Amino acid sequence: MNNALRLYLMKKITSSDQSSLRNNRDWHWLWISGSLSCFGSSLLGFSLPLIAYNVTNSTARAGVISSIIGVIVLIFSLPGGAIVDRYSTGKILSMCSILGAISFGSASILIDSHSAFFIIVFIAVIDAVISCLFQPAESAALRNIVSATELPKARSINQARTSAVRLIAAPVGGLLLTLGPVVIILFSAILQLMQAACINQIKTKLNFTRKSCTSGPLFRDIYEGLVLIFKSPFLAGFLIFAALSNFGSSLFLFALNLDLLRRGFSLADIGFLDSAVAMGSLLGAIASSWIVDLLKPGAILAFSSTLTVLCLTISVITESYLLILIFMTLGRLATPAANASIGGFAMTLVSDDMQGRFASSMSFFATLLQPLSPTLGGIILSSYGGVVALSSAIAIMCIGILALLFNPQIWKVGFPNTWQES
Repeated sequence: MNNALRLYLMKKITSSDQSSLRNNRDWHWLWISGSLSCFGSSLLGFSLPLIAYNVTNSTARAGVISSIIGVIVLIFSLPGGAIVDRYSTGKILSMCSILGAISFGSASILIDSHSAFFIIVFIAVIDAVISCLFQPAESAALRNIVSATELPKARSINQARTSAVRLIAAPVGGLLLTLGPVVIILFSAILQLMQAACINQIKTKLNFTRKSCTSGPLFRDIYEGLVLIFKSPFLAGFLIFAALSNFGSSLFLFALNLDLLRRGFSLADIGFLDSAVAMGSLLGAIASSWIVDLLKPGAILAFSSTLTVLCLTISVITESYLLILIFMTLGRLATPAANASIGGFAMTLVSDDMQGRFASSMSFFATLLQPLSPTLGGIILSSYGGVVALSSAIAIMCIGILALLFNPQIWKVGFPNTWQES
């Protein structure tokens, strides 16, 4: 058998083995490990600020925890993907899981000590670093495990998984917190062990290095991605909107959670509120493709912004927990369509060889102010009360919305079938 025929048959066999996700054993294990990772991070992201508040009785210190998570994610968001491209994907996945299991297991023993706040800070830092490495490593492993024809389907399932996991993480976290902080930290360590066991079941070789990405200094590639987005006035204007919008929405949700806690609502109530926000995002994501085809990006943004501000304002002035749940859900319905339309057009402005660095740079600047929101929210909440904190968050979001709506370029963008010409 000649080499060409042998290579052809090997490709056919590989394609046959990986052509169906239902029969792809390695994809199942990778999907489960990614689900555990997403669930664990969402659980800790929800629980740690509340644990810090119970330990210190300080909303400002509770805000510091969320800010630390945001700062670490911000710092590692740019080099995280480049590091994954340079080193063994399989080893990074395993290392993240083992590191998390050891760190969280050790922290669960010390969480009730006099140094509890510093233990919480330690957990927050470790979880943030792990997330910045695990997520791009999982994405790289997905391309190696799933065939090209099944890759879009696999990514769609992963996105639905993320929304679903975040939907249940908050109420589960609220229920576990009623049993004590030790329980939820130890549970996180167990999730990491389960994650490592799933990764160990993957038979496809992931311990490889992509040599094309190992030459030259790492910071050079990162710098090129950062400079890229400022060459376009549209992208620069969009980033102002994204940074202020993310900052304001993060500040609002954090302040609302702590304000409800101070008003006597249970941790389970707060957990269900976060789930309502996730449900709104999930429903909005399902409807986003229909909305993008129906309206131009400028119209979608105007509708989404008006709906969000209106629903958040009602959530501030009402005393009814049920109404807060309803309007927090409604306020998220149009956001995925706005992100899809404006973000999708932004991607058409960038060449294929810069898409990775473009995505990481956009993520960096879009979340640049977000780490400040928990600390600022905690300070305003403790000094001036919930209404001022929540109103301040809405005002910040409105500034970002106005900056983009008064950008004439946004109204020139047509439907998706005209984006390439634009």
